[in-house]
Amino acid sequence: MTAEPEPAGGETPPKNKRIWGIAIGAILIGIVALALFFFFRPGSSAAALLRYLPPGADLYVLADLEALQSNLAVRKLLADSPTFARGEEYEQFVQGTGFRYQQDLKQLVVAKIGPDWLGAARVQLDQAKMVQHLKSQGGEAIQEEGLTIYRYGQIRPFRLVFLQDDLAVFTVGSDADPIRQMVKRFRGQLDDSASIEMEQANSSGHFSGGGQLQVFGRMDRWLISPNPEPRIQVLELAKIFLKGSKRLYGTVKSGLTSLDFHVEAECDSPADAERIAQTSQIFLKMLVAAPPSQTADQMLPALLSGIAVRSEQASVYFEWRWDRETLSLLEQNSQ
Repeated sequence: MTAEPEPAGGETPPKNKRIWGIAIGAILIGIVALALFFFFRPGSSAAALLRYLPPGADLYVLADLEALQSNLAVRKLLADSPTFARGEEYEQFVQGTGFRYQQDLKQLVVAKIGPDWLGAARVQLDQAKMVQHLKSQGGEAIQEEGLTIYRYGQIRPFRLVFLQDDLAVFTVGSDADPIRQMVKRFRGQLDDSASIEMEQANSSGHFSGGGQLQVFGRMDRWLISPNPEPRIQVLELAKIFLKGSKRLYGTVKSGLTSLDFHVEAECDSPADAERIAQTSQIFLKMLVAAPPSQTADQMLPALLSGIAVRSEQASVYFEWRWDRETLSLLEQNSQ
């Protein structure tokens, strides 16, 4: 009986080649499928939370805090370190609930409508401890349609509803209707939401390819408001020359050692955009050249240094980067 000859030069038999090819292909398909699952799974991004917020708000802020902390400096700034001054109420809150926003708050979206704030968040917390703490601070629990609304405060009460183990919605304001409407959106009883507005802004390129932090604001409403929030001196001054702007789009992209900012102010006309761009350049130069002060604005010259300003059609663009040195400065001044 003649033995089967060995392949010349140690060559792998065709049958084994096919087996290895099938195995490698299966592994690659599995890796791709797993990546797609984690990338596109429902609720995996902060944008998925927009469906609980109402349309037409004055301001929207979307923050993926987990992704932002891929930046080492941001993670350090947010860390619960003894170098940061913490109020007594915050200490009591942490002790009572065990909740630390730096590690337990995953994604957050908020909206501002007039004086009221609304939000939705992906969180990791002990709900029983949270409820017990709210009750110990004078909070009350209100049962409505199978869910519990926790209410704390009298003049502008804070309201909170746990929709799932890791999902909560909340409001700060005098009216309970907004949080009831967010519950209805969760249950599919209301179709309107902030998602459509933000998707339109994204598809139009206003958010410059996305980002871990996104801001969308209606500047025209802010400019006519007699009491803008927050009341920061530099914003009060900026309000004077920002007339003619109507929409604000902002993104922050987090790298390993830097943060990239891209802000677009959409204006009523190209003439308004050109005027605002020129005035902004002068204003920024004045801020950077200003002597250090003991006010809350003392870091502004360093933080605003290097901002590039340009106008294009009916928009003004502001772009800048906080590098390792800038973030180090922030850390030093927070101590």
